[in-house]
Amino acid sequence: MLKRISISLLLLTSVVFCYGQSTTGEIVVTGFAGGNSDSPILLYRYADPISGHEQFVAVTHPDSSGRFSFTIQESAITHYFIRNGKHDNHFFAGDSSRIDIICYPFESLSQSAVSDPFFTFERVAAADKNSCSLNNLISELEEQYETALLRQSGRSQITTEQPLPTGSLHITGCSLMADHPFADAWSRYREASLKVAHMVNTSARRKILSEYDRYFDPANQAATELVSSLYSGYLRELLTGRGGDIVARVMEEGRNPALLTDIVIRETGLGRKSAEYILLDNLYREFFDLRFERPAIVAVTAWFVENGANDKIKSIASSLHDLMRGLLTGGELPGFVLTGNDGELYSPESFTGKHLLLAFVDTRSFITWPELELLKNNIAPYLNYIEIVAVMCDPDFGQAQASMKSRGYNWLMLDASGEYGLQSAYSTRPLPLFVLAGPESEVISRPASWPSENLLKLIGTTLQPYLLNDIGNRAPASR
Repeated sequence: MLKRISISLLLLTSVVFCYGQSTTGEIVVTGFAGGNSDSPILLYRYADPISGHEQFVAVTHPDSSGRFSFTIQESAITHYFIRNGKHDNHFFAGDSSRIDIICYPFESLSQSAVSDPFFTFERVAAADKNSCSLNNLISELEEQYETALLRQSGRSQITTEQPLPTGSLHITGCSLMADHPFADAWSRYREASLKVAHMVNTSARRKILSEYDRYFDPANQAATELVSSLYSGYLRELLTGRGGDIVARVMEEGRNPALLTDIVIRETGLGRKSAEYILLDNLYREFFDLRFERPAIVAVTAWFVENGANDKIKSIASSLHDLMRGLLTGGELPGFVLTGNDGELYSPESFTGKHLLLAFVDTRSFITWPELELLKNNIAPYLNYIEIVAVMCDPDFGQAQASMKSRGYNWLMLDASGEYGLQSAYSTRPLPLFVLAGPESEVISRPASWPSENLLKLIGTTLQPYLLNDIGNRAPASR
């Protein structure tokens, strides 16, 4: 059952990027977080609507009455969320200079969640105290959409000759907002989703989508959800159709991506903006499915950074390119400057000349100690060639140090408490997290496996040439 607060709220399960509507630039977001007395309130948005990568924006604490405030700079409607305990409170900002919201009642994050690989923050929509607002308008539309889906669930399959009636979603709460362009596009795509929900024929489903293509905006979750669902795996589909040889060549060589756009436009009948979004969505999925070579996927994605259909497509491509490049062997580690337990400042460049193993640690995680113990007990043969650095993500660096030292760990420890941007950049969930880099801070494996999996084997394979060379240099000369 979906969580709701005050004004009708509903679960928002996907990402929304930015919508190109002008506003004043500076937006004051105030709110109430009842029950939260000392935990930080974290403000995030998404780097793009495809990866769902969290982008940290700001942190604050509520006052004694539970009130908090953020000031953000925004020139477009953007989907933000406030992480307060175990909940992510979603809202839109950008079409008003002031927003006042109410977060879901505070529930603290359990320690087990730190190391639970299946844990996800509970997503809710923050109630907007301005009853006539975009946030509440979208909530109203989503509630109608969910109700319609439930009603449809008992119906027999719908054919193309029996589509659902249009105009089933409408605004009732605020007549002044009824013609809001962002909400209008949202309702149109939700109606399209209702039409295709039980259609079996893929081409018929896609034909319905094409009727709404003129409203497509990568900012709009309702639009991107539907496009992604109907064109998932489309790149592989193209391989078996007309122009499959061109698709294969582009994906093998990482060159001439414009040809891919032309093929998608021709085969789908959609506009360039939609076609390029479909390609970017597919490229990102394929990066992890390993059907194509990763360097080629990254190269194709990079082309859209400069040549995308508009600034939004370019921005999405840039985000995806940076994310994939950072995961690719040879990519650059995300930068940081952290204070060590010796009082010195450290960055990735501080370890140039040696291989580097970053161990992101939260000592509250029950998985931490067996994994670190396994690493400590087996790393000795390689200590001349690799630097092990513990990046402590506990909220209290002093307590974390003491906990490590009491168990015999004398590694360099860096203070990442409160470094929410760094934790977002490295996607440090679940913990512990390991990252292996080369002598020039180049990525070897990010993330690397745990010691209980094959991390030690990976380290051994990586460092074996150095070890053998060292042994050879120490061997007695032959007579």
